[in-house]
Amino acid sequence: AKAIIVEKNFDVSSLNYLNKTFPALNDLIKARHFSGNLLSTLVIPYANKSKASYLILIGAGKKDKLGSIDVESYRRVIGKL
Repeated sequence: AKAIIVEKNFDVSSLNYLNKTFPALNDLIKARHFSGNLLSTLVIPYANKSKASYLILIGAGKKDKLGSIDVESYRRVIGKL
């Protein structure tokens, strides 16, 4: 499995490097209304070299006034994985 932590209202184009493996990823994120709210998840099954695996997007919530995610939010996200 591959897990990616994203902040609330993240820029979907930041995941463009995954387009080769997940060509419809941007459309799926929009269709499922995934926005990166704290502890929200989007789990996408896929085949990687004929082996079943998962891409997991998990939300870390909103950034603070300084533009970062607090440590407690990260701790909770890691705990959910």
